[in-house]
Amino acid sequence: MNRSNLARQSAKFSTWIRRPVLSVARTVVSRLKGHQSYRTAFKRLLASAILVFAGFQSWPAFAQDYRKELLLPTPEKAARMKAAVLDPSTPDRSSEIAQRITNLIVTAQAEQSSSSFSARQKRALAVLQERAASPIDLKLHPVTGAVRQVKGDVLHRAEASDVVTAKSFLRLNNELLKIKAPDDEFRLASTQTDEQGYRHLRFDQQYRGLAVWPAQALVHLNANGDVEMVNGAYVPTPDGDIAPLVDQASAIVTARLAAPEGDTAAVSKTELIFYATDAGIAKLGWKIELFMAAHSQWMVVIDATNGDVLAAYNKIMGAGAVGSGVDLFNITRPLQLFQSGATYYMINTAKTMYDATSTPPNISTTRGAISIFDLRNAPAGSPPKGSYTLFPVTSTSAGSDWLADAVSAAYGLSSCAVPPVSTTPAASLPAY
Repeated sequence: MNRSNLARQSAKFSTWIRRPVLSVARTVVSRLKGHQSYRTAFKRLLASAILVFAGFQSWPAFAQDYRKELLLPTPEKAARMKAAVLDPSTPDRSSEIAQRITNLIVTAQAEQSSSSFSARQKRALAVLQERAASPIDLKLHPVTGAVRQVKGDVLHRAEASDVVTAKSFLRLNNELLKIKAPDDEFRLASTQTDEQGYRHLRFDQQYRGLAVWPAQALVHLNANGDVEMVNGAYVPTPDGDIAPLVDQASAIVTARLAAPEGDTAAVSKTELIFYATDAGIAKLGWKIELFMAAHSQWMVVIDATNGDVLAAYNKIMGAGAVGSGVDLFNITRPLQLFQSGATYYMINTAKTMYDATSTPPNISTTRGAISIFDLRNAPAGSPPKGSYTLFPVTSTSAGSDWLADAVSAAYGLSSCAVPPVSTTPAASLPAY
């Protein structure tokens, strides 16, 4: 092999070997981010990386003159490079480099989490990352690309009031959220303050005066009033006309057929809405409530375009249901849930240990179920001290709007093998 061919092969090898080294370096940097001696550790990592890259860079020259056998710079050159990196008088760019790497990782995660992550969303995420004071964790709906959760230490600084702050964040990030007019499409439904002083603002979704149901977005503010997280189960701004092709009377006839004993039911409420399907698509529909008896009150949604039944269930029901949620590893996990009316609880009643005489979701009357609760950042202190309240983890959709921590806990506990309950009579058990 002549010198020119060997030089070309050496250059290819140098390019090939840098990629895994860069990948490892990025991974190490992400792990070092929260370490107390982050700056020192990062500088040492950077110095090592430069030494290695310098060695690889010298490979073509080595291949041309055949005089060196090791891919390393001279001791003098290595000493100069190490001193330059570790010299405290040199400008510290570790934070800048770490931020750039973080931006690349966040963007890559977002691209992998949804094939519907549009170019506009990518640009909006980059702008938000520049404004935010910390790395951003983003989770998207796998089909529509709507934001399931965006989280960071400070996503948006506090403004005149909590409502102003929340609406300002939604407005500035409308392209990331896939909402065309947040001021018109999100209506404040409730506010809550927990024991840590964190505020939680819940917004109902609407479009052109019609409710989008079930669909909500939650904006979470820290004790200083800064936006820390936005999550929820909403849909991108609906498309299409709001004039139904199926009239109300025809929809009621179809609803009666969809519900048991619906022919004798009283129509307690009828409303034209946009129904948010589990697939994340909004469809114009008639939401009809039928009353048969105290234990039988049905909710039926009829497609206002073609007359199909989009949903039908007894609001008074209390039974197990199957759903799914995204856990801390951004993996969609199957969930066993308990449904009461239109609310789903993270309570698994599918295990053999479950006592069928229980009456969930009340924890004091539920036996043998796996129940997940939220303390909502209380009590205060490290370690926590004082009284606390258990809040059930709930959602209005079986397949979305679940806390990632709760999904991980529910999936992990439900996946554990539970030994069968012994049915051996007490008299036959050995004595100890």
